[in-house]
Amino acid sequence: MKAAGPKGDQRLDPGLAPSRFFWGLAVVAVLVITALLVATSVQWRQAQTLEKAAALQEDSMTAMVTNLEREIWRFDAVMSRVDVNADAQNAERLLRFDILLSRVNLLLNSPSLSRVHRREEYKSLTPRLLEWVAKSTPLVDAQNWATPIWPNLLQELRQMAPDVQALNAASDLVLVAWQQNQVITVREQSEWIAWLTVAQVVGLLLGAVGLYAHERKQVQAQSAQALFHVQLRHAKDQAEQANQGKSRFLSNMSHELRTPFNGILGMLGLLEKTELCTQQADLVQTAKGSAARLLTVLNDVLEVSALEAGQIQVRPESLDMASFLREVCSFVVLQAEQKGLQMKLSGDFQTLSVVLVDAARLRQILNNVLGNAVNYTERGGIDIRVKRGQQNGIVQWEIEIADTGIGMSEATQKDLFGRFHWGDDSLTRKRTGSGLGLEISRSLARLMGGDLTARSMLGHGSVFTLYLSTPVVSEEMIESAAPAAPMVALTVPQAFDAVPSAALNVLVAEDHLVNRKVVGLLLQSMGHQVSFAEDGQQALALAERADFDLVLMDIHMPVMDGLTSARQIRALPGPRARVPIVALTADVMNGAADQAMAAGMNAFLSKPLQKAQLQAVLPRKRILA
Repeated sequence: MKAAGPKGDQRLDPGLAPSRFFWGLAVVAVLVITALLVATSVQWRQAQTLEKAAALQEDSMTAMVTNLEREIWRFDAVMSRVDVNADAQNAERLLRFDILLSRVNLLLNSPSLSRVHRREEYKSLTPRLLEWVAKSTPLVDAQNWATPIWPNLLQELRQMAPDVQALNAASDLVLVAWQQNQVITVREQSEWIAWLTVAQVVGLLLGAVGLYAHERKQVQAQSAQALFHVQLRHAKDQAEQANQGKSRFLSNMSHELRTPFNGILGMLGLLEKTELCTQQADLVQTAKGSAARLLTVLNDVLEVSALEAGQIQVRPESLDMASFLREVCSFVVLQAEQKGLQMKLSGDFQTLSVVLVDAARLRQILNNVLGNAVNYTERGGIDIRVKRGQQNGIVQWEIEIADTGIGMSEATQKDLFGRFHWGDDSLTRKRTGSGLGLEISRSLARLMGGDLTARSMLGHGSVFTLYLSTPVVSEEMIESAAPAAPMVALTVPQAFDAVPSAALNVLVAEDHLVNRKVVGLLLQSMGHQVSFAEDGQQALALAERADFDLVLMDIHMPVMDGLTSARQIRALPGPRARVPIVALTADVMNGAADQAMAAGMNAFLSKPLQKAQLQAVLPRKRILA
């Protein structure tokens, strides 16, 4: 396949060059650098060795031992001499003793003499020196120079002089041997430097050969790689265009499908209020049920698309889980009783547990799983078992929904959470559905930081387990928090009194004839007066000239869209700018609700419109006496 694109795109992208060559070149470079570092280290060590040799030359072992011998004779001489000035002689004696003591300390502790510590001359001399120092130090500290002990101590000191001379000779031997070893070490290091230099040269030669070989291959591979790069870029562009096209298609289909749904369900609802015979009422109910089922399938498809695009956001709110679980079960228990099934809610949920959780999404998950349980169970019942644990302000929920239904095989469980999957996928299956409910439920659970799992045995029922972690809401937060928002996506105006209302003057901005007729008849059946605008420009003109209690505004309209019209109504002077505006649209994709709120609208309703939804957003207007 040939990729379309300009010829200039045929150049080689450096990022697509063969990696093996660059790895090889990197290895050669590392080897050369390592060799240089090792050579530098060896040279540094050689310099250190030479420095040590120079230091030892200045402060050699022989010099230390010689100085010790010299100080022994000097101390003996000053102790044997008799001077007229006794104080001066004693001061000199003390000085010579201190110098002699320092020489002994050097003999014992100097690192330069560590090499002679293993010599027999050193082992024989040092104990005697230490013993002599131990005997003489108290006498010197007491300045007791006249004691008869000193002649014996001086005699012992003279007897150690030959041993000091022997140690001096041994030090010379050790020093010579050490110097010879240093010469050998320097020679070995020089040999290493030579070999490392050879290794560097070989490495550089190998690198040069590799460069030459790669240069020859690069010309051949360049064209193919450039073409491959262009193909990848073209495929990426096509994928992005396809994804954008899918989003536009879903958005358009949502709008186009919901618009006739609004007419169908609206007209069926109005028809249901008229006088019908039994057969006609049954036909209306059947039509309404079928339309509602089709709307559910459409909602599931749009939900999956929104999850894939990352457009679903979790909005936690304060919620009493105990009351919430009872409420959810109360809706499903009616369906269960119609089939003769028993439903039981049990477990650790009775105590007050106010937590932060997205109630709408949690309700959607539980309704999907419970609806499946009722749908696939013919006899027996459904048990909802709640387990909870709390740690560090987080409640860990484990909600099991167990049924006694038909169960599932291992093959069915393997693909259970896949798209368009049914628990009974045979050609004779009795159950219906979009096949998207479980995928949506598990995706929502994971989006909320939890998970949804299932285990089952064919003919023995199934158990679905929802795992969820929710932060605990403290009592202070409960007292200061605002009331929870309704479960539907509405923002109801707050500036009206909740008392019986008089007839409202409502402006309906809708470009579709059928939708205008449905909404108008619905409002009129509720006792309200209705005015119509076919586009946003007409709605702005009417809102500017007359006082309305409510504006129902479609978003997608010709001439001027509903968002622009709402923003311009909010810019009107006086109280007419504060009229409640409710978005009524078939567009539920791409953040339509957020866009409506940003444009200054007070609430968001999606088509098809239900009477209960409309009543929820109607402002309450006091009846004047």
